Amino acid sequence: MCFRLSAEGTVLSVNRYGAEHLGYERNELVGQSLLRVVHEEDRPSVSRRLAECVVVPDTTTAWEFRKVRKDGSVLWVRERARAMTKPNGEAVLLVVCDDVTERKEVEQHLLEQRAQLRDLRLELSLAEQRERRRIGAGLHDSVGQDLAFARMKLRELEAETLASETRRCVEAIGQHLDEAIRATRTLTFELTSPILYELGLEAAIRNLVDRMGAQDTIRFTVRSSGSDETLPEDLNVILYRACAELLLNVRKHARCSEVEVAIECTEEGIRISVQDDGAGFDAGGAGKGSDRTGGYGLFSIREELQPLGGRFEVDSEPGRGTRAVIVAPRERTAIADAR
Repeated sequence: MCFRLSAEGTVLSVNRYGAEHLGYERNELVGQSLLRVVHEEDRPSVSRRLAECVVVPDTTTAWEFRKVRKDGSVLWVRERARAMTKPNGEAVLLVVCDDVTERKEVEQHLLEQRAQLRDLRLELSLAEQRERRRIGAGLHDSVGQDLAFARMKLRELEAETLASETRRCVEAIGQHLDEAIRATRTLTFELTSPILYELGLEAAIRNLVDRMGAQDTIRFTVRSSGSDETLPEDLNVILYRACAELLLNVRKHARCSEVEVAIECTEEGIRISVQDDGAGFDAGGAGKGSDRTGGYGLFSIREELQPLGGRFEVDSEPGRGTRAVIVAPRERTAIADAR
């Protein structure tokens, strides 16, 4: 589709294919504004682009927008426009358009598929967390309680007068029971955080930081503002999972001495930042499936936050530490939609 326009955007000429592709006769378009065949929502941007071409002649500008055929059907075009100045000083615009409707439809289909896959990924993640919670609760309520009861009965036996060999056996059994109880508690917390469901996100993050600090030389601090009492449970699960992955990543890779976790809750949403003073990395290459966060990764955090209406940002450079920020709205209706 080829058009020749005045500086004001009036059609001076159009080739036959261009007119017929839009469902018009050539004489129906000549003398009319080009905006007549431009989609109403795109007219301001097209008008602005054409004006910019006139200001900077002899420069080709390209952009994509929608046109409307005579029968009302819509097509996408890629337009290339170039302003020329005639010997009398009058400016004219030479415009060439390609129909890119098929490509746009494919792109839209791919975007919709990606959104569906993202929602499915979120639901699978939430289903996994629910199953981990169920298993963790089973460990605590059944195995953990049975071990604790056995230990209590063994202490009663230890209080009795026993032969030395019997006492050694009882003490050995007690040590094994203590180790089993500790292992069960550790496994329960590794599967899921009971505190997350009982006391909320902030308490769970503080507990996680305390446990990590007890096992490491890194100094962890947490500061918070606002209340997380009304955050939806599923949102808490995703945010805790993302924060835990970031903290584990810091411990494995950052080579830092201090880490600060900041939790800010407002009426609109929640903002969590994890900042370290470590080695840093090239944030421009992060989030592509192979980064310093390993299997879960920056990409996965971002993918799980998007269906929540949230976002994930990383600011880092080699040698100056890393700051990761998670932002999510308080209201999350799409979680229910994804189920």
